[in-house]
Amino acid sequence: MLKEISCDEFIENGKARPPLIFHKGLNVVLGRDLGTNSIGKSTFLMILDFVFGGSDYAKKDTDVQSEVGEHTIKFQFEFNGENFYFKRSTGDFNTVIRCNSKYLPLSKDAELTIDKYCEFLADKYSIRETSFRNTVSSFIRVAGRDTNDQTHPLQANSKEKMEQQISKLLKIFNKYGPIEERSKYAKEAEKKYKAFKTSGKYKFMPITKNKSEYDRKQREIDQLYTEIESLKERTQQDLPTLDEVQAAELKRFYSELKVLVNQRNHNQKRLELVQENRNIGPVRFQRDYQELKEFFPEVDLKKVQMVEAFHRQLYKNLKVEFDNTERQLQDRIFDLQSQIKVLKEKINDAKGGQITSITDEIFKQYSELRQQIDVLKKSNENYLEEIQLKEDKKDQGDALERITKEQSIQVQNLLNDKMAELNEVICGSSRYIAPRIEIESSKKYVFETPNDHGTGASYKGLILFDEACLKLTELPIIVHDTIIFSDIEIPRVEKIIEMYLEENDKQIFIALDKLEQYSDSIREKVNENTILRLERGGKELFGRSWNEKD
Repeated sequence: MLKEISCDEFIENGKARPPLIFHKGLNVVLGRDLGTNSIGKSTFLMILDFVFGGSDYAKKDTDVQSEVGEHTIKFQFEFNGENFYFKRSTGDFNTVIRCNSKYLPLSKDAELTIDKYCEFLADKYSIRETSFRNTVSSFIRVAGRDTNDQTHPLQANSKEKMEQQISKLLKIFNKYGPIEERSKYAKEAEKKYKAFKTSGKYKFMPITKNKSEYDRKQREIDQLYTEIESLKERTQQDLPTLDEVQAAELKRFYSELKVLVNQRNHNQKRLELVQENRNIGPVRFQRDYQELKEFFPEVDLKKVQMVEAFHRQLYKNLKVEFDNTERQLQDRIFDLQSQIKVLKEKINDAKGGQITSITDEIFKQYSELRQQIDVLKKSNENYLEEIQLKEDKKDQGDALERITKEQSIQVQNLLNDKMAELNEVICGSSRYIAPRIEIESSKKYVFETPNDHGTGASYKGLILFDEACLKLTELPIIVHDTIIFSDIEIPRVEKIIEMYLEENDKQIFIALDKLEQYSDSIREKVNENTILRLERGGKELFGRSWNEKD
């Protein structure tokens, strides 16, 4: 349990306050009879949340951080007779320091992350199925936190979804184990279905879209088989049975063969052109020269010879290029011919070395038909598998919903019975309707006092919900600020205080003021359980109030 809190900034009449000592049961932070505000009641409850691993005090209580500055909260826990000392700064609030009894850091492993610190508390408070903060956060109801929603008592922050709140409740009641096991199967089924859908969406594999397309493809498959039978009749031989891989491979071989043959033919044409151009060169030069003398006897042959010499030199250079190109083309043709030969052997092997009398064209048609059939069959098979995966996903989801509902009903009944019992004590009669929780699904619950949605009844409902959880689970603490009591009629607040006083094992922390409005007996009991008194005039939590002008 929490045993002590101190801070150098806690001031009373100009002097540092002594450490605040806590006990099991009810611990009261008491304000003046006039209900004085801004003296530190809610702030101290926020500090309690800080001690129990929360961060709202450092993050949300900005006026305190601004006026007081960075400060350190020191605190002591006692578990099984052993004391544990810690301190935590509002500056580096993500770190908790393990200390000795004088609040000096331990020499070894003194620093704890906030997560490790909360793991320590979870272990000491015997919280097993969920984290410590997940357990206590919703039950620390202080002005400025998101935990005061009267219709969502499980809400720890405004962004927390109902599904998370319900899951948390089941874990607090140690009812989540069977759900967690079933949830693994449901998540796995959903993961498989989504992965399969994604593969189809991005064309990683063929998937038939719907039943009508499935039927159409079945008809196409039948038609393709008919075409294969027609091929058999034309060849008057049985064709080999090719599976999807063999058919695709054979089709690929034929496609590659076509490319290689085209390349070979193209290079052969280039070779013929090169050879033709090389051979006609000198003959043409000689013929042109003779014709020139015959028709133009007076031409300056010296210049013609110079031009002719240039042409012959040019041709010599070109001939070298022709020869090089010819060799390159011949080498390329030889290489292509070798590849064609190898590929034809592969085609023959793919045929299984069978029925060599069947032409390549027939085999090509056959392999294409087989591949079309296999693609269509695979598409339809994937369609059927998708249906099965969808059914599995639904079945697992339904099973998860059923087990969640079963566990939820158990928790719901336990809570409603306990709240009805407590409500009768608080209201003095069973004729007053108690608050109820109805868990409608794994993602929705309703909490209300039927036929009474007044503010007082709603806050009374929160108190009874917390008290029921305190009595039925390992929840170690509840914290209630003055706003929780302000709209509840006085006799019922007195009964609530008496209910708090019955707690002997766990800890309840409340802030209270206007004590004069209660009976002598209640005032006496509250005073006996008060651990901190606050009022104006130097007795505020930090020794001053910053909402007053100097």
